[in-house]
Amino acid sequence: MQLAEAPVHEENIWFGSMRVAANNLLLEQRILLVEDGPINQKLFSFQLEKAGAAVSVASNGRIAIEMLTSQG
Repeated sequence: MQLAEAPVHEENIWFGSMRVAANNLLLEQRILLVEDGPINQKLFSFQLEKAGAAVSVASNGRIAIEMLTSQG
């Protein structure tokens, strides 16, 4: 039995110093990004969405907890 290889993409995403291939690694994953800096919010959410994730942003932990508990 031979495993099929994932398609190779030339585009990469940088997370800190780690480079990750941008081949929808996070497709259909929901991520709650908790970050107080507006520039970092935009940067990280852009990179995560580029990797296929659905991103929600909270500017602090209290707001993040409210978001999680209101989802039911």
